[in-house]
Amino acid sequence: EAAIALLDEYDDELEIEIGDFVTYALEDTPTMDIMVQITRNRSDFENGLIASTTPLAQVLLGAAVGDSVVLRVPGQLAKHY
Repeated sequence: EAAIALLDEYDDELEIEIGDFVTYALEDTPTMDIMVQITRNRSDFENGLIASTTPLAQVLLGAAVGDSVVLRVPGQLAKHY
Protein backbone atom coordinates (compact mmCIF):
# COMPACT_ATOMS: atom_id res chain seq x y z
CA GLU A 1 0.00 0.00 0.00
CA ALA A 2 1.24 3.40 -0.90
CA ALA A 3 1.48 5.90 1.91
CA ILE A 4 -1.01 8.73 1.57
CA ALA A 5 0.51 12.16 1.73
CA LEU A 6 -1.19 14.84 3.74
CA LEU A 7 -0.38 18.00 1.88
CA ASP A 8 -0.12 21.25 3.76
CA GLU A 9 -0.37 23.82 0.97
CA TYR A 10 1.75 26.43 2.73
CA ASP A 11 4.62 24.62 4.41
CA ASP A 12 5.72 21.05 3.84
CA GLU A 13 7.91 21.02 6.96
CA LEU A 14 5.40 22.01 9.64
CA GLU A 15 2.56 20.20 11.31
CA ILE A 16 -0.98 20.86 10.12
CA GLU A 17 -2.63 23.67 12.08
CA ILE A 18 -5.92 25.55 12.17
CA GLY A 19 -6.20 27.66 9.03
CA ASP A 20 -4.21 25.28 6.83
CA PHE A 21 -5.47 23.85 3.57
CA VAL A 22 -5.06 20.08 3.59
CA THR A 23 -5.39 17.55 0.79
CA TYR A 24 -6.02 13.98 1.89
CA ALA A 25 -7.39 10.69 0.54
CA LEU A 26 -8.59 7.39 1.90
CA GLU A 27 -5.87 4.73 1.63
CA ASP A 28 -8.15 2.49 -0.41
CA THR A 29 -8.93 5.30 -2.93
CA PRO A 30 -5.64 7.22 -3.11
CA THR A 31 -6.48 8.97 -6.40
CA MET A 32 -9.60 10.63 -4.98
CA ASP A 33 -8.11 13.64 -3.21
CA ILE A 34 -10.23 15.81 -0.93
CA MET A 35 -9.12 19.34 -0.08
CA VAL A 36 -10.33 21.11 3.06
CA GLN A 37 -9.41 24.09 5.17
CA ILE A 38 -9.39 23.52 8.90
CA THR A 39 -11.18 26.43 10.58
CA ARG A 40 -11.51 27.40 14.20
CA ASN A 41 -15.27 26.90 14.49
CA ARG A 42 -17.03 26.67 11.11
CA SER A 43 -17.86 23.50 9.21
CA ASP A 44 -19.21 23.59 5.66
CA PHE A 45 -17.94 20.40 4.04
CA GLU A 46 -19.54 21.22 0.67
CA ASN A 47 -17.33 24.31 0.55
CA GLY A 48 -14.27 22.55 1.93
CA LEU A 49 -14.37 23.86 5.50
CA ILE A 50 -14.11 21.69 8.60
CA ALA A 51 -14.10 22.95 12.17
CA SER A 52 -11.09 22.07 14.29
CA THR A 53 -13.42 20.33 16.76
CA THR A 54 -14.59 17.69 14.26
CA PRO A 55 -13.17 14.16 14.51
CA LEU A 56 -11.59 14.46 11.04
CA ALA A 57 -9.85 17.73 11.88
CA GLN A 58 -8.66 16.28 15.18
CA VAL A 59 -6.79 13.45 13.42
CA LEU A 60 -5.37 15.80 10.77
CA LEU A 61 -4.16 18.47 13.22
CA GLY A 62 -0.55 17.82 14.16
CA ALA A 63 0.06 15.48 11.22
CA ALA A 64 2.74 16.29 8.66
CA VAL A 65 3.20 15.65 4.95
CA GLY A 66 3.50 11.92 4.35
CA ASP A 67 1.85 10.90 7.62
CA SER A 68 -0.94 8.37 7.66
CA VAL A 69 -3.74 8.96 10.15
CA VAL A 70 -6.68 6.86 11.35
CA LEU A 71 -10.13 8.31 11.99
CA ARG A 72 -12.02 6.37 14.65
CA VAL A 73 -15.66 7.28 15.24
CA PRO A 74 -17.78 5.18 17.64
CA GLY A 75 -20.12 2.87 15.75
CA GLN A 76 -18.20 3.15 12.45
CA LEU A 77 -15.31 1.33 10.86
CA ALA A 78 -11.94 3.05 11.21
CA LYS A 79 -10.91 5.07 8.15
CA HIS A 80 -7.26 5.23 7.15
CA TYR A 81 -6.00 8.39 5.45
